[in-house]
Amino acid sequence: MTPITFPIKGTATYDPDTQHGVVDFYPDTGPTPPDPPVPPTSGDMIDFSKAVITAESPDVRGWPIGAKFTSLGLSASDNATIDFSKRYGAGAWPFVNGPEGGEIQYTLWVGCSIGGLWYFTGSILCISRAQNDNYVPTGPTLEPGQLPKNWYYYVPSPLGGYQPKPGEQVAWLLTAGVQRRQDNHAIAERTQVVLTPFSPGTFTF
Repeated sequence: MTPITFPIKGTATYDPDTQHGVVDFYPDTGPTPPDPPVPPTSGDMIDFSKAVITAESPDVRGWPIGAKFTSLGLSASDNATIDFSKRYGAGAWPFVNGPEGGEIQYTLWVGCSIGGLWYFTGSILCISRAQNDNYVPTGPTLEPGQLPKNWYYYVPSPLGGYQPKPGEQVAWLLTAGVQRRQDNHAIAERTQVVLTPFSPGTFTF
């Protein structure tokens, strides 16, 4: 029989009262490997890479997340309220020319889950010139029919004509520039995709 040799480690204990000791040996398997690295997270609340981009909106799924979506307010009687980390001040997203000649800073996107797939479209063109100056012309977002009638009336089925139900989870994101049925941007950045119930309230992220 050929002896097998391998490195060992051991521990020893000694009881001074009984003057007995115990030595335990066990194989030395080398240094303990480090914990595997935690995979990076995108910050998106859904797998945006599998979303369907509709209605001439540019494919922004690969745009880097360069700003944080911080709050969204939804109402059945007023415009939505929006805040994000690059809305105003140093480092704010730059203005570009809008489709009607005025300046636009960012686009609000909406996404609905239909038949197991998320469908997105760039919908509302917005601009913020100061902390208390933020033009978000959504109309009463939660009013029945508001989204299919005014936000994405030009979108084909299945998103076209789709009305989210009260309390249904709806996705939102912001992109720099104009992405409603076209693409005009100075920088290619977006926020993370967020989810909220289709219900009144102010949601923070």
